Amino acid sequence: MTRSTLLQTVTVLLQNQSHVLKDARLLVAHACNCSLEDLRAHPERSVSSRTVSRAKAFGRKRAQDTPMAYILGYRDFFGRRFIVNKHVLIPRPETEHLVEEAVRLVSKNSSHHTLFLDIGTGSGAVAVTLAAETRQHVVATDTSRSALRVACKNARSLDVDTLVEYKHGSLLQPIKPSYLHGFDQVILLANLPYLTFELLEDSPREVVAYEPIQALVSDENDGLDLYREMLMECAARRRAFPQNTQILLEIDPRQALVAETMVQEILPHTTISILPDLAGHPRVVCLSDF
Repeated sequence: MTRSTLLQTVTVLLQNQSHVLKDARLLVAHACNCSLEDLRAHPERSVSSRTVSRAKAFGRKRAQDTPMAYILGYRDFFGRRFIVNKHVLIPRPETEHLVEEAVRLVSKNSSHHTLFLDIGTGSGAVAVTLAAETRQHVVATDTSRSALRVACKNARSLDVDTLVEYKHGSLLQPIKPSYLHGFDQVILLANLPYLTFELLEDSPREVVAYEPIQALVSDENDGLDLYREMLMECAARRRAFPQNTQILLEIDPRQALVAETMVQEILPHTTISILPDLAGHPRVVCLSDF
């Protein structure tokens, strides 16, 4: 069988998917261990029976709505390739806005010695990207040891393992006050689970059925309970943070008003702004002077 014939075979398996040809090409290239460019340039090349079996297996998984990132084993984020598996949430493009704002804050104060705190790091996409973009130190936490193993692999593969320190535990619990010493700027970022089951119902089946539910859903109130808990921890530890501390939170656009009220109740003296994503929807809550 040739690559071209195999591509047709996988395309048939994916006939009920949204992006049939794009997905089929990615899956066949993955099975053939070649680039998309090589697949297009040499469709006549023969493939082994093992490659055919692999491609068909990938196609059947995708036909059942398994996320492409889990089949391929990676997802690109901020121009870098990150390892992902069933233990971590797949990095989203909208989370890049969180990173962009953090990088902007560092470049604005380039003379400062900055510490990033990435709370709920998951795959480590945010922590690793921040370290790679700024060469500043990052401490990242997560409650899932399986997720932390993935994050550590990503830090090593992208050569920032000396800049990123991973800690197991809930929210700020693993962050000792001594970690903050010697830094004149701290930027705390969190992309915690912020959905309710009702909000989750609007997500595609591949998200609901396959991605870790504990990385998506927080509570049945308004989805912001974990953020409340974290902000209360921040308030209780306020004296441990340097004066120049910012907090960046990713939210669902439908939570903007509730999120603003939440912040005002817990940190009444903080300055709040909410940044939009590319679609113009409120996405990143920015706090300063808390």
